[in-house]
Amino acid sequence: MNTEFQMSTSPDLLGAHVAAATKHIRIGSGGIMLPNHSPLKVAENFSLLEALHPNRIDLGIGHALGTDGLTAVALRRSREAVTGYDFSEQLDELLSYFSGSFSPEHPFKDIRPSPSDMLAVSHQCKSHFLYPFL
Repeated sequence: MNTEFQMSTSPDLLGAHVAAATKHIRIGSGGIMLPNHSPLKVAENFSLLEALHPNRIDLGIGHALGTDGLTAVALRRSREAVTGYDFSEQLDELLSYFSGSFSPEHPFKDIRPSPSDMLAVSHQCKSHFLYPFL
């Protein structure tokens, strides 16, 4: 962790721990800095958290680096990824994973976050849980 006031570099893991230790409070991620994460991985992690702890998970998204430049390069695996700005595309991709609304020609249209089948069987439909945690 290269930021003085950052509580966790893995808010999803910390949220899972807090949710498992409590029964009723809502658990918020604060802000996942989306440029440092794959939208698919964020969708999978928070879909799983929502499946395990229904109606208690809040996902906050940010677009800042959230760290120093060197760590940003290490997280993103390339200098080009740090200098480019594609937050809007990443956010659209993340929302499309949750809603299943990729366009028919989108290359990721057939990808579903892994817990989505479990959610459909065990809890409310995906469209309901999308908005409470975004």
